[in-house]
Amino acid sequence: MNSNRKIAFLVIWILLFSTVITSCGSALPGDTTTTDNLSSAGLYTGESNELSTESGTSPTESTDKKERLNSDTILKYTLLFTPENADSVACTVMLNKKIRDGIGSSLKTSGKKTINAEYKIIIGDAASAKEASLGYDDFRILATENIIYIDGGSKYALFNAADKLYNNIIGNTLYEELNYTYTAPGRERYIKDCTDLVMHWNYALTVPDWMVSWDGKLSRLCDTSDNHIFTISHRGDFTYYPENSIESYISIFKMGGDAVEIDVQVTSDGQLILMHDSTLERMTDYLDYAGKTVDGVKFPNTANVRDWTLQQLSYLHLKEGAGGSGAAITPYRIPTLEETLTFCKNRLFIVLDKPENWRYVMLDGIMVNSAANYIYPLMEKTNNYTSVLISYGTLNTDAARTLNANQALEIQKYIMDNSGQKCYIYLRGWTTRGTADPYASTFEKSSLTNSAILVNGEFDSGNPAKIAAIKALVSKYKNTKFGGWTLTDTSDNANVWKLMYDSGIRIIMSNDIVNLIKFASEIK
Repeated sequence: MNSNRKIAFLVIWILLFSTVITSCGSALPGDTTTTDNLSSAGLYTGESNELSTESGTSPTESTDKKERLNSDTILKYTLLFTPENADSVACTVMLNKKIRDGIGSSLKTSGKKTINAEYKIIIGDAASAKEASLGYDDFRILATENIIYIDGGSKYALFNAADKLYNNIIGNTLYEELNYTYTAPGRERYIKDCTDLVMHWNYALTVPDWMVSWDGKLSRLCDTSDNHIFTISHRGDFTYYPENSIESYISIFKMGGDAVEIDVQVTSDGQLILMHDSTLERMTDYLDYAGKTVDGVKFPNTANVRDWTLQQLSYLHLKEGAGGSGAAITPYRIPTLEETLTFCKNRLFIVLDKPENWRYVMLDGIMVNSAANYIYPLMEKTNNYTSVLISYGTLNTDAARTLNANQALEIQKYIMDNSGQKCYIYLRGWTTRGTADPYASTFEKSSLTNSAILVNGEFDSGNPAKIAAIKALVSKYKNTKFGGWTLTDTSDNANVWKLMYDSGIRIIMSNDIVNLIKFASEIK
């Protein structure tokens, strides 16, 4: 490098360094610590993360001379957060804990952005992310050697940005390679291929490969010599996503769950969508649209799902978690059953609920008290005949309205005859009504695939007689899997799951799916 080029290069660095230090009192997007500043020094190259090198200098020679972020150099930094922002504070605590657990030392922290520290990691907030046009699931890291800035479009994205930074620390990463922007793929894309969708729990969970494979799920459902628990998530993952959202189902798949129990409602134009309630209050922002006209679309002035068309519902956004009046609005939309079948093929099994709204197939005398909205045409359209378990079909407790074993076999045969594909069974039977035993006997003799019985429903951990009846079934039917659910606050925990497992149950449905999957991954 000749002397003129050296001088010019030095001037640029001095100007940049001076600008960044001057701006570090706020150091937020929209101030002077921005992509443009970092790019002017050759440190920010967008998603490609390529290294800038001088002409005539090999990348190897340049890399050898540059500083890295690692377990030694990180100790120079102070973590700065926005004290009035709970997400920023929580993210700071999480990142510092990871650093402490990983390298044995913590960083200094401060809620004052103007702190006189030469090396700073600045934790962003939702306002700065919005200013930077980050989507809900997007996050980024912007870095020079002395200032590192992270932010995300939501609390989950912010945590994932911090996790990305921590992995860079452990990875002994060049400062030039710290700059990173994650932009989540679009909805249509991740329904077809969710590989690039970073999950909200990515910073917190590690998933064993064996729990994700489709062959493993088949084994846990069908093979009685496989003692792993087959896990079913009630309404999807509403710990990290809105209940009954397509994103919550993707989360269950990537988390290692085996099946989702979902609720089917019908729109005014006969489309099958997923929503537990028959009304929109708890889970959507429908009040922003009800009775109004938007984009030429006139919206109903009611909260009843059946009064809205699919097009009208497509404008609505789901609330976080289990919703309610205080829940935040997300960008996620109400999914259709077709979208869910598309995603779940060779990924997840499905238990369909709200059987008053649908029937599996067009067969006389089966589910005649349910609305004639058939699931089979959607199986054909999505070429997914295996995900939907023949399970619910009961409208109430009287035997006349209960889907029985012979009817389940008729449905299974119909699907096989018309598609050449096998579907699987997890039918509800009762010890108290004397149906679980004969159903298991019928399936072991005649099912095209498997024999599995949901016994009673809720596992009654305080009823020794019911537990004894389950153990008797397990002992009698060696080729049948038996299951139950734990959907109350008092039953949905590891102590009850262990009692179920010891009783011979190998299929469990839970609201606390994150901990159930963890339990299932560890129990032997």
